[in-house]
Amino acid sequence: MQGSYLALLLLICLTKSEGSTKVIRKGILVLVILAIVTEIASKVSANYFNSTALVEHFYEITYPLTTMLIFWQLFEMPHERRRVIWSILLFLVVSFAVLLIDGYDEINPIRNVIGQFFIMGFSVEYLFKLFQNATVPRLKYHLPFWFVAGMLLYNATTFFVVLFERVIRVEDTVLFYSVWQIQLYVSILFNLILAKGIWETRRRSS
Repeated sequence: MQGSYLALLLLICLTKSEGSTKVIRKGILVLVILAIVTEIASKVSANYFNSTALVEHFYEITYPLTTMLIFWQLFEMPHERRRVIWSILLFLVVSFAVLLIDGYDEINPIRNVIGQFFIMGFSVEYLFKLFQNATVPRLKYHLPFWFVAGMLLYNATTFFVVLFERVIRVEDTVLFYSVWQIQLYVSILFNLILAKGIWETRRRSS
């Protein structure tokens, strides 16, 4: 997966941006760096501590948090931004409550479910406004459209996989690993969508 992340980093560095495109460009850069650091940290933690729980907790909190902060920047109306802030606060409260109740060794899917739910909601809201207002003449060159559409596809596809992760894992291990491949494939598709959006934006600006 690091190869696709590095390719995204290269495209981002070569892309000129302004306005909402600049917001998404910086947001993608943070998410990509976060993913690379987490992947490296997971390998180190597994080798030296025989556990990746702390790294997983870190990623599962910071990734949705960063994504919601990107939406906070994309939304312009005060009531929209307040809704994002309240969602972030609720997400953080639930995340740390789960840590205190279950401990650091347990990975509770409720945190991911809540994070994905908020991200899907913000994605639908943003896309609805984009089509309703029709302020962007050519969506093909609008990087926020590619980012939000990719986020919606990824989270909507993997939402039920995450929701029923524990049940599937206990009932049928083979089925669990088969179903979990969906998340891998959708993650690759998400990266391709981002790469396409960044490339189209770069073509327009060049």
